[in-house]
Amino acid sequence: MKELRKYLARICGIQFKELQKEVDSFRKMMKNLENKKKSSIEDIFNNSLMWNKLTIEKVKDPFFLEEILHFFEDIKQSNFDHFKNGEKTGEYDHYSHGYAMYHILNSLKGKPKDIDDFKKQHFDEIYLHGPSLTPEEELVPYIKIDFNEFGLPYYTDFFKRISKATRDDLLYTITPVLLRC
Repeated sequence: MKELRKYLARICGIQFKELQKEVDSFRKMMKNLENKKKSSIEDIFNNSLMWNKLTIEKVKDPFFLEEILHFFEDIKQSNFDHFKNGEKTGEYDHYSHGYAMYHILNSLKGKPKDIDDFKKQHFDEIYLHGPSLTPEEELVPYIKIDFNEFGLPYYTDFFKRISKATRDDLLYTITPVLLRC
């Protein structure tokens, strides 16, 4: 999984690290902001699903690039909407960070599609090729209950598929990632 994340981070390039730095600096700035402006900006972000969904760990995960970019767009817009040109909070110059965010967003356009394509490609590899099992492994069922005894023979095919899937390590690795799509 680490290799997949590293590969996806390489797809995004250096801009992904810059994006993370900007989000970190924005969060630090929010801690130093005066109460009136802080509450108005927090109202915007509290209503935003992205602010609530994206933890600090998820912002560093390229699998969440699309969500991160939506969140980043909100941050950029708040820098322009709530602050005047040249206004600073501590060392944080809102307009210069807003323009930096604008350039990062432009450079990352199309990258979420590349990542989605990558996810789909790997899903197809797993699904089409399936696990490589020895004949002995295929004979041992994961679910050991014989549903024919209960008059439910139509479940037999499902149980064969479940037994086959439970032996595939790659499936356990990539399924949580695919479920995020």
